[in-house]
Amino acid sequence: MGWELAGKAVLVTGGASGIGLACVRAFRAEGARVGVIDRHAGPWAEVAERDPGPWAEVAERDAGPWAEVAERAPADAGARSPARAGSGGGAEHRPLPAVGAEPVGRSPGSVLGSGEAADHRPQPAAAGAVSAGSDGAAESGGATAPRLLPRVADAGLAFARADVTDEPAFAAAVDTLARHLGGFDVVVGCAGVSGPVGKPLAETTAAEVAAVLAVNVTGPFLLVKHALPHLADGGSVVLLGSDSAFTAAPGMVPYCASKGAVVALTRALSVEVPGVRVNCVCPSVVDTPMARGDLGDLLDDPAFPVQAAEDVARQVLFLASPASRPVNGQALLADFGMSARSAFPA
Repeated sequence: MGWELAGKAVLVTGGASGIGLACVRAFRAEGARVGVIDRHAGPWAEVAERDPGPWAEVAERDAGPWAEVAERAPADAGARSPARAGSGGGAEHRPLPAVGAEPVGRSPGSVLGSGEAADHRPQPAAAGAVSAGSDGAAESGGATAPRLLPRVADAGLAFARADVTDEPAFAAAVDTLARHLGGFDVVVGCAGVSGPVGKPLAETTAAEVAAVLAVNVTGPFLLVKHALPHLADGGSVVLLGSDSAFTAAPGMVPYCASKGAVVALTRALSVEVPGVRVNCVCPSVVDTPMARGDLGDLLDDPAFPVQAAEDVARQVLFLASPASRPVNGQALLADFGMSARSAFPA
């Protein structure tokens, strides 16, 4: 079905793999324009070997899995809605530059833009500008210039490298993509970590707990904080929770606590931010690289139902679309009904 997302501007964090990558592909398939933030650029070398195109020069340096998506995605369409009043940044919802337009410097932020003529020359950064470096760390000072990457004919995709735990670099990446896309209609927070899975509480350190909370809780907070000035009235925010917010397994205290916080954060933000819907998806086990890193071969023949990343992406599409207009402050628990099952032996 159509989700009425064609031409909408979407920001996705954690969009280089797993659920985030599935969301990027799903939104592009609906005709949306997507900006992606991730601390890793993705499997560009593999893509370059299959279809080098404009990526060959940067495959080893700074890339991602977007060439394949760009070829499949529909053309850009639709007009943009007004930005939120009082944004401070004065985000103007304008169409992306047409193919062949004059190159535009990316400052701040390290961005893979699309829809402009390729230009590999570095552009000078303003004094004191902040750019997201190759490792996601912030670099500052007048001598630092953001790196430009080749741009392709598809005007609907841009990538910025940043870590959600590095607020200055992350804020710069959000701002850069907002200017590139002309603001946002939808914001999706998929960046997350599992932390020490299977580790007993007595062996879990405060530093390990803090690291999980920094990505899974503070990350979504910073995402909404910095995307809000660029988010159109009537826009939608979708965060990534988990069924672990409602159920628990031994050895997952940090993760469960972080996802419970995402559900509470979702409700708080839905009240805090008028004119914008905020919801979260809470899937059960999803077959992703992160899950395989934790569960290994168990996912090849599981004794429990497992979702595909594409299943979760469709849930995100629903919450991002006008089809869910009355839904706000809710956690969409998708666990095959497992949490509804009683322990009563009947």
